[in-house]
Amino acid sequence: MKIFIFLVLFFTLIGCEWFEPRDHESPSSFRSSFVQPIVPEDVPENLRLSFSEANKENFRKCLGDPDNPDSYLFIPSPELQVLIPVLDQQQEVSSFSNLILDLLPNEKLTLQFLEPKLVNQIDSAEWRADYRLLVPRSSTDYPSFIDGKMVLSLRKDKQGFWNIYRWRDYSLSGNYSWSQLKWRFVR
Repeated sequence: MKIFIFLVLFFTLIGCEWFEPRDHESPSSFRSSFVQPIVPEDVPENLRLSFSEANKENFRKCLGDPDNPDSYLFIPSPELQVLIPVLDQQQEVSSFSNLILDLLPNEKLTLQFLEPKLVNQIDSAEWRADYRLLVPRSSTDYPSFIDGKMVLSLRKDKQGFWNIYRWRDYSLSGNYSWSQLKWRFVR
C-alpha cells in the first residue's frame, strides 16, 4: 500500500506539468532569401532565388519600379519576335505564377547562370549570362531543360534599389528558350 501511495504521489508531482500551458512556439512560416538590391549583382541573385523558392512576390520585385508597371519589358529572342510579343510586368508575373502551378509536387525550379558579366555605369548596369533552367514539370509539351542567353538592363528606382527594366532573351542553336516558355505560360 505504501508503494501504491508513493507511486501516486510520485506521478502526481511529476505530472503537474501535464496540465500546464506549453511554451509558445514560433509560427512555421516561409522565410524569403530576398535581399534589398543595393548593388546590381543582387538582382540576378534575387531572381535566381525567387525561382528556387517559387516566390512570386520576390520575382515581381526584381522587375521594374513597383509603382510603375510600364517600367519593365521582356524582349523575346530575335528569331521569335514575329511569334511572341514583348511582355510587360503583369504578363511576366502571370507567366511565372502559371509556371509554378505546373511544377511537380514538392519540386523546385533550378536556375543557373553561366559566365555572368556585369558592365556597371553610374545609375544603370547591364548584366549578361548564359542560363540553364530546370523545370520539373507536370506538362509534357515543353522540355525540362531551358537554355539560352540573357541580357538584363538594370537601373535604380526612386528608393535607390536596383531592378530589371529590360530583359532580352537569346536562344541557343534552336533550343527551346525562355521566350517560348514565358509565352506558353502567359496565354
